[in-house]
Amino acid sequence: MKAPKLIYETLGRSREQILTRLGAAERVMVTERTQMEPDYEAVAYAGMDDRDYPLWQTERIGDDWLFLHEVDLDDYGYDVDDVIDNQELPKSTTGDSDMGSVRYEVEFVDRFACRLFLRGHLKGASHELLLDILLRFNVLGYRRSGMLGYAGETLAEGYAFELEGRSKQAFFCYFSALESLLEVRRRAFNALQTPGADSIPENERLPEKLRLLVVAALPPGHPGLNRVSYWGWLKGRFARMERQRNAVAHNEPHDPITTADATDAFVVFAIAAAILHGAPADASGIIDWYNNYDPRRRPSPVRRRARPWRLV
Repeated sequence: MKAPKLIYETLGRSREQILTRLGAAERVMVTERTQMEPDYEAVAYAGMDDRDYPLWQTERIGDDWLFLHEVDLDDYGYDVDDVIDNQELPKSTTGDSDMGSVRYEVEFVDRFACRLFLRGHLKGASHELLLDILLRFNVLGYRRSGMLGYAGETLAEGYAFELEGRSKQAFFCYFSALESLLEVRRRAFNALQTPGADSIPENERLPEKLRLLVVAALPPGHPGLNRVSYWGWLKGRFARMERQRNAVAHNEPHDPITTADATDAFVVFAIAAAILHGAPADASGIIDWYNNYDPRRRPSPVRRRARPWRLV
């Protein structure tokens, strides 16, 4: 496989690995303690009588997430004594699975408000409604600044838009993240120059700013960008991206921005970020730089404090 196709296809299908490598996302296990919220518009409260209660509730996974990308309900059940981590949570309050039995599923993830909407069902009486429920989530999202700072936050926002199917917003986020990254690296580059040495002007065109920073990041003795097999492809993609961005910004005629355009912007950012953080400039070197970080390692558990009791 030729280098441009190899790097485009490999990075394009490795969103999570790239985001986590760059500190723009993390995957963790989160345990929430909560109480059931019956949908009383669908069924009336029945006191001590057994009844089928539909559940419909909203949960926030802490207050520190900025974006949620993916959330899976790994396990759920009643909070009982001596429950240990990684043990399946009890789905019923009795040995009879038909009594006090509960089930849950994630109905919708609000990636920007960082809220979860859950559907569930309880077959039981009023005392079950007062028992704490534990919800274990496997979460991929962004909540703290990583190595990229603001560029990482914008990159994470772009991925949230992409998962929503909003390719235009994702494209603009990825492009803005690249602009931010290049500006930060430009300032760092200029700060290291000796008096009288050439610096990169702030108003330098973006393609040239990218080229100069990549050249500066190449190791001594490297033959230059003409020997980087995918560089011509990257230049062409970046030029097209800039034309699209400018056309939209200036309300000029342009083709609709597609999922492929968002992928282009993501891949170009991933290549630039890797090189500017020390990865070898060839396609295999960049791919290896991302592969050396495995986001599939076991997620770290986070336990949340109990919420105040609610009246039912």
